[in-house]
Amino acid sequence: MRGEALRFTNTLLFALVCVLTLTGLQALYFNGSAWVIDVHRAASWSLLALVPFKAVIRSVVVAISVLPAGMALLVIELGPAWLWRIGPELLWLWQTAMA
Repeated sequence: MRGEALRFTNTLLFALVCVLTLTGLQALYFNGSAWVIDVHRAASWSLLALVPFKAVIRSVVVAISVLPAGMALLVIELGPAWLWRIGPELLWLWQTAMA
């Protein structure tokens, strides 16, 4: 997906959540009229229709962030292993690189 489509999806989702919040509060506390309930219903169906597009955005972001997350986990695992000299016969390469 291109950047414009991503921004459009996120902006539309934000606008729909705002509409749902306002119409929901109006219907809950001020006895909303029929058109408020209809707007609330239409916004909720629109929100459900945009969920697959948000899933695509999320999967792209997850795919991009896997490498830094893996590197962070490697550092978290190798730090204590180097400190406590766990398995020096297995970790000699890593200990040499980290020292």
